[in-house]
Amino acid sequence: MHARPAAFLLPAALLLLAGLSGCASRQPVSPRFTYTRAEFREFAATLPPDTADRALAGPARFLELVAGALDAPAGTLLLVDKTRGLERSWTPPDLVDLPRGRLALSKPGLRLRSVVLEDLFAMVDAARAEGIELPVSSAWRSWDTQAALRARALEKQPRGQVDRELAAPGHSQHQLGTVIDFGSIDDSFADTAAGRWLTANAWRFGWSLSYPAGREAETGYRWESWHFRWIGRAGAELVRAFFGDRQQRFLEFLAAGEAGLRAKLRTQDQPASHSAR
Repeated sequence: MHARPAAFLLPAALLLLAGLSGCASRQPVSPRFTYTRAEFREFAATLPPDTADRALAGPARFLELVAGALDAPAGTLLLVDKTRGLERSWTPPDLVDLPRGRLALSKPGLRLRSVVLEDLFAMVDAARAEGIELPVSSAWRSWDTQAALRARALEKQPRGQVDRELAAPGHSQHQLGTVIDFGSIDDSFADTAAGRWLTANAWRFGWSLSYPAGREAETGYRWESWHFRWIGRAGAELVRAFFGDRQQRFLEFLAAGEAGLRAKLRTQDQPASHSAR
């Protein structure tokens, strides 16, 4: 049998490669979502450029963490900032008193949502194992408490300064019941052993710094080294690994895209195919 000329084999090889490439683009990138490679590239194009680059480099891990964030208890990942707030009547459903002894509390009566306690206790125990105490100075605040704090601050300080440091009622993350102010609640906290430990380790336990240095234009508030919000371990890892340690960006992403993300979640009767590694 005569060998086929190379001119005939080359187009056939190109067609085969094109077909394989097309199949690859239709492969799902995560066992938790129905995104194909092509669809995920389109989705990534809607993300901030640095986040998109990281997501495209590790789509399976990115989507695994997103699925974990979508599983977070109701109300824990609400976007609360200067333009989006909570009603006066909004109160967390599972507030509990924080236990003295188990935690280093600055005063009695501090409360948080019960869903954060497991990770809070784990974080406190890990710090204590290294000889570091994490003093809890402020926790949940009601709408009315926030209003009173702000009114007192405005009596003593210019509005411009207050606006950089103290949220209006309904616009404080503290109302969510998932936020702690640690230690001295001033800039000196950053240079304490507790402040340094939290900066390095809080994310491992689902806690995230809400107002980083140099991000006031983005968050609306000046740097607060003491203000940590529980967003769950998946959320905290997303913030660290994919959103450049910018909690605000992550929460905005979730608020804008949650419905679309949930629509792409794989249901139990949809078997996963091969996922990207």
